[in-house]
Amino acid sequence: MKELWADKHRPAKPADIVGHGKAVEQAVAFVRNFRPGRAMMIAGPAGSGKSSIVEVVAAGATLIRLNASDRRAEKDVDAFVQTTKTRSLFGGSKVILVDELEALSGGDRGGVPAMVKLVKESRFPVFLITSDAYIQKLAPLREVSEVVKLTKVPAPSAEKRLKDICVREGIAADDEAIKALVRFSQGDLRSAITDLQTATSGKGSLQMADMESIGFRDRESSIFDTLPKLFHSSSMAAASKTLSESDKPPEELFLWVESNAQLEYEGLALAQAMDIVARADVFLSRIKKQRNYRFQRYMLDMLAGLATVAQSSPRYVQYRPPDTIMLLARSRFRRSIMKSLCRKIGAATHSSEARVRRDHLPYLKLAMQSVKDGAIQGVTLSPEEMEMLRA
Repeated sequence: MKELWADKHRPAKPADIVGHGKAVEQAVAFVRNFRPGRAMMIAGPAGSGKSSIVEVVAAGATLIRLNASDRRAEKDVDAFVQTTKTRSLFGGSKVILVDELEALSGGDRGGVPAMVKLVKESRFPVFLITSDAYIQKLAPLREVSEVVKLTKVPAPSAEKRLKDICVREGIAADDEAIKALVRFSQGDLRSAITDLQTATSGKGSLQMADMESIGFRDRESSIFDTLPKLFHSSSMAAASKTLSESDKPPEELFLWVESNAQLEYEGLALAQAMDIVARADVFLSRIKKQRNYRFQRYMLDMLAGLATVAQSSPRYVQYRPPDTIMLLARSRFRRSIMKSLCRKIGAATHSSEARVRRDHLPYLKLAMQSVKDGAIQGVTLSPEEMEMLRA
């Protein structure tokens, strides 16, 4: 299996951390001036470099990791405390890294109090990693920690990092494609690096056309731009193009069109429009029943038929979101599939669901590109889970 570039090009020294120079300085100072009883809590969004900062400042020491998703209860954390009190086998120093802190249990299971005890009794620097430092249950840990908050990696820094990787990998990259890749990743540098590897797989260059392999659309438009263009389009071709450039996925886009067509049309035009929407709905139902999601684009082509519905003089329409319950139900369904997928893979790899989603799925998505039958040894996936893995 190919080595994931996000691992291959991990920062090796503090200067390699992009966009967080001040945070790196704080982490270095924390280790250098360490005083027992205090930890450093690093909080920030996925892919911002939280763990990477700890790894580079721990160079020369033994890095001891604890994943809070795996050990949540008091007894689990207590069993780990002893390793924070003794030196490594050859007498060297240690740095303790506790990842996914938000997964710690509170209340009766006592994971948070046990972690406070770990911080107070450790003879070595302790770093606590979390996506949100201000979760209520983490309040006791904030009291014994210096909190460092990271933001998303700035676009110029992310672009420079991707260009450096392209040079190392012998990839001739178009500047506009690099910028588009950074926008697409929304500040998640790890995701951007993985997408870069996917988009350039088997190629020696990166062009805008290559971005389609990761689901990028060059010119996305807001749904409130999409709807009026669709309903008042001069041709089906123009309407189809408008739908393809929308910032909403096909199923959600259908719900927006369905809800607002009733506001846009009236009389005979309304009947004609809802007939088109109904046919698209039937087609969408068949897609979901047969799990042939690649045909969703044909459902959008059917919706483009709204361009053929003749309307009276234009009037102002205040577009509204579709039924929130429907959107939330669909969102819950997708989250449940992702949760089930990560749980099954985690059981086979002895990993937490969060670690599977963060570290394993990028590898598997790359591997699935060259696997025909989609089988994963030791793991039985449903068609919906397999579809999400291939997405």
